[in-house]
Amino acid sequence: MENVATIALNMRRFRAEKNYTQAKLAEESGVSLPSVKALETCKATNPNAKTLVALARALSCSVGDLLCEPPTPKRVRFRANASLKPLRRLNIISSCATWLTDYCDLENALNEPTFFKAPVASFKKNESIQHFAEVVRSELNVPNDAPVVDVASVFGKRDLKLRYCARPTKADIFGLAINESPQQTGIIVFNSAEISTERVIFTTVHEFAHLLLHKSSFDEKLKSENQKEERQADEFASYFLMPKNLFLEKWNENVGNNLVERVLRVKRFFRVSYKVVLRRLIDEQIADGNIYVNFAKLYRQTTSKNLRDHREPNPLSRFDAPQSRFERLVIRAVSEGVVSVSRGAEMLRVPTLDFYDSLKSPGGVL
Repeated sequence: MENVATIALNMRRFRAEKNYTQAKLAEESGVSLPSVKALETCKATNPNAKTLVALARALSCSVGDLLCEPPTPKRVRFRANASLKPLRRLNIISSCATWLTDYCDLENALNEPTFFKAPVASFKKNESIQHFAEVVRSELNVPNDAPVVDVASVFGKRDLKLRYCARPTKADIFGLAINESPQQTGIIVFNSAEISTERVIFTTVHEFAHLLLHKSSFDEKLKSENQKEERQADEFASYFLMPKNLFLEKWNENVGNNLVERVLRVKRFFRVSYKVVLRRLIDEQIADGNIYVNFAKLYRQTTSKNLRDHREPNPLSRFDAPQSRFERLVIRAVSEGVVSVSRGAEMLRVPTLDFYDSLKSPGGVL
């Protein structure tokens, strides 16, 4: 069988994602442990359909996922800490690439292809990040006298494909970007209960910044963070979300309040983390590096609470991503008979029966 090595790789990576041992996989699938070991070491050359179905069910994937090589885009920017093992990294990239491929396939099948319209403005060698961010903001028709209320909508108008999804367990990552072609350009942002809405918004703009500033860094082989590029993306996100003049205006409006109250009011207005506000105060030479310690100390004194474990004080409500264009395309494709209900459910990563019930419910398309 030609794809024995592919099956072995996929078994290992899906097993790693579920944190299963070979023995646990054997138990959950009903496939014998010797058979599992033989498949993962390419010693079994002809697994039958029943075995593949059982393994796929236990691994929460499709038989096709086991048989096909995992998609690995060449132009992806995904930096992760060293603790993220290679198989987990491959899983995350492959999952995101599958989503983007499905998205483009749906667009083409429905004759509605879209292509990312990058801003006309390009970053010049001696240009400040601040100026570039505010030029891009203007080109995207975001008023400089108001906060960015819905960043997904702003980028969506440029036909940038966006995906908000749960973060893989025990993975200290927040987002990644893929730039294979104008149609296959997308940002994936992880949005789980432990990640603040402020962080989700900032990550969305941070990844967008990489698309504009660091085109040459989109290379699947590059796995270590480039600290200079990360700082530039952070700076872009900061000034895109908080234009300098508007920031200073809002900061000065709150003269008379203590440091904690001023920071919290500004952060709520701009929908950013308190740390982004503190960093800006340093950049504007309003404060020095001690402000982090001073803020934490005063916050503890005034609220009797600690800023530990990435706690966000006075946080925004839970980020609830609206139904995406991808989801609408899947539902339309099913209603028009372009794809089956089971394929639609597979694209959305939901159980087939749940998806079918939603389509049959009042207001559904079936």
